[in-house]
Amino acid sequence: MKTQDVDKYIEMRNKNQYDIVWFYNHYMEESQDKNMNLDKFNQVFNMSNFDSILDHIDTKFKLNKIYDKSGKLVMVQKYD
Repeated sequence: MKTQDVDKYIEMRNKNQYDIVWFYNHYMEESQDKNMNLDKFNQVFNMSNFDSILDHIDTKFKLNKIYDKSGKLVMVQKYD
């Protein structure tokens, strides 16, 4: 994974604004399913557990998650 891809993901997480094309491109880099198109991916993605997807990617990218006292996510950042 390229540094700019990780940075884009962190930016999306911190703004809580997600780009489906980023997730599609990430999936296609890892997938053997070359028949997957963006529309099909979007349908499957929208039926998936989004929090699980984010947790998986956070772990893969080795990101720290910072929460406030009430348990709300405040910020995601790279490990130093």
